[in-house]
Amino acid sequence: MSVYQHGNRTNRQGRDLGIGVRCSTVVAAAGVLGVLVASAEGASRTAVARQDLAVQFSAADHSAVVSDTLEVVGNGVLALRLTSDAVIDRVQLDGKTISYDWNVPESASEGEPAVPYGTLAVDCGSSADGMSSRQLTIQYSAVFDDNYQQGEQVGEIHNFAVDTYIGDEGIFLTDGSYWHPVWVDSESKWTDDAALMPISIEIEPMEGWSIVASGDPVHSGDAETVDLTQPVWHWATPRPVDGMAVGGRRDQVIHGVMYDPPAGDPVEIVMQVSESNGWVCESYLEEAKRVLEIYTPLIGPFPFKRMSIVENFFSSGFAYPGFTLLGNRVIAMGPRALRPGYLDHEITHNWFGNGVYVDPTRSNWCEGVTAYCTNYYRRIAEDGEVAGRDYRRSILMKLATDPEMYDSGAVGDYGQKAGIDRFVGYDKASFVLMMLEKGELVSGENVGRRNVMAALRRVCKLYTGQRIGWEEIFEQLEDRFGRPLDDFAEQWIWNHTVPTTIVEDSDTPLAAFFAQYTNHSPHESSGGWSHDGGWVEPDPDFRLYRLLPAEQIVPTISGTLGVGGVQLVTHETRDEVQQYVPRVDVSDDGENLILIGKQAVAEHADLVSQSPDPLLLGDGTEHAGFQVGGVWYDKPEQGVLHSMPYPGRPGRFITVFYSNGEPAWSRLRLVGFYTRDSTIVWENDQVIERRVFEPDRRVHVAKH
Repeated sequence: MSVYQHGNRTNRQGRDLGIGVRCSTVVAAAGVLGVLVASAEGASRTAVARQDLAVQFSAADHSAVVSDTLEVVGNGVLALRLTSDAVIDRVQLDGKTISYDWNVPESASEGEPAVPYGTLAVDCGSSADGMSSRQLTIQYSAVFDDNYQQGEQVGEIHNFAVDTYIGDEGIFLTDGSYWHPVWVDSESKWTDDAALMPISIEIEPMEGWSIVASGDPVHSGDAETVDLTQPVWHWATPRPVDGMAVGGRRDQVIHGVMYDPPAGDPVEIVMQVSESNGWVCESYLEEAKRVLEIYTPLIGPFPFKRMSIVENFFSSGFAYPGFTLLGNRVIAMGPRALRPGYLDHEITHNWFGNGVYVDPTRSNWCEGVTAYCTNYYRRIAEDGEVAGRDYRRSILMKLATDPEMYDSGAVGDYGQKAGIDRFVGYDKASFVLMMLEKGELVSGENVGRRNVMAALRRVCKLYTGQRIGWEEIFEQLEDRFGRPLDDFAEQWIWNHTVPTTIVEDSDTPLAAFFAQYTNHSPHESSGGWSHDGGWVEPDPDFRLYRLLPAEQIVPTISGTLGVGGVQLVTHETRDEVQQYVPRVDVSDDGENLILIGKQAVAEHADLVSQSPDPLLLGDGTEHAGFQVGGVWYDKPEQGVLHSMPYPGRPGRFITVFYSNGEPAWSRLRLVGFYTRDSTIVWENDQVIERRVFEPDRRVHVAKH
């Protein structure tokens, strides 16, 4: 069973998305005949070769009427899973009505999880040769009315309270919800997971609505004359999948552009948004085109004919085959949602997760690989090596704020064992690939990074449409690097490894530090040291995954809200503060401190002034406003979020939110998104300054 984890919620199909993603899990199109296993008597079991859905949605009564035609091969009984809310009208085999068994589970006992599906068993009889295909048609209706509003939370991008909903607000049917019949191949090694088949869906047109579904649009007529501003009602997957996802809304504007790559087929890029957010379409479409321009040369042709970007009716950042659903709050962020790790992350999941699939019996590797390509590499491609160093540092700083919570298991166990934080699957897994780069520069190019990208391109070429694990990825990495990586993979994928930066008191402190790393030695990674031997600075470019000492942690709001608990002080009664405060888990004996507003900062002025990176308030005479990083900001439109080391408490922090006037108070609700910076300064709703306070990283050692 494949598992993508977000917010401790798991599902058969799962969630991602960098923003948060739901990725389809599918296997190779080896051909259904290949999965028919002959018995000793020469008989064969029944399998499904393909699935064609015809659907009529009714927003008024939250329902769908479905006619599902399955091409079945083999002899005997076929068992399918279908939502337990289904009301079956009839089942036909080659046009003739036949009997069936429909077993719906009883209501779950208290404390037990509900089973979301019933089991439909159909005797498909036999054919003369046991291999001829027949048409099995299942007609049913169901109401889909999850309480999506229950999962809406201020400041949260992902709402996991909904799997199926049809209503005036929109339509959302995730591919792991059994909203349509799902064949589970009991003899497959992917036990309890949906078997794979090509799936198509034809939706009865709905006036004023625009709908997307997994796969490619099926156009009628000449592809060169396709009008990208018109809704599409017929979709088909270009390769076998284990489910069909559907999403959409009414009253959306549709914009589209074509991306014509240097090699390969053109890609349609389409955006569907509410009229109020139509202003973002041009920038989003240009960004999507830019993403394809970056990644198609690196990792190969885009795996679908169309990339759709769709505004959802609830909070989401989910990636499906060929489309992504983004909540309206994300869409409304405009250019801020186009930074590395947002839209590019969702698009790249079409290669990793929805192109090459995760083997549900092994680790979820696709989040780490996608984060490496987008959250990390994109920064370097656009802003240079310094941006890469900053990103690696930010991962290590995040880890240091609460190592027990974040690094909660082996990378290879992410998606397989409960309780492993998404940090392991996203941040640590991507850092494992970063460590393979080793900073090897030739003519300005990082050779290690080039090898990693070449290996990932080969993975896409060999395995698109197949389920794989880390093993196949490392096979390609070994081929590119030309050396075995068994020990490296053992340490960083299969074992739970967390080296520390503390250097042993020895004659060779750097060697002692590097000894913690497989396939690393002091001459392979940079380090600094004092001439008198009083201190060393291991790995100043943050190329090695490790736990930093408390005194080396960059102050951020994440650290303030992390280990040690937090006290919050404010005298503000304004709505923005009253809405934010309940979101903070405060403690009377918290060792960190949040100060909101002028009076709270003034009361703690002496404490704040002792920090190595203080925030100062003007007295209204020589200076007004606030000073941070040696710069005064005195405009009434300006405000600040500033985190600093807590004086005398290594690893503990003070965070201040302060606004000179009215406009910046609206930013308070967003402070949870600024987890990588020590200081954010706003003017109105625009960030005009962001900075990181980096403590001294030298480790003092005994002189010899």
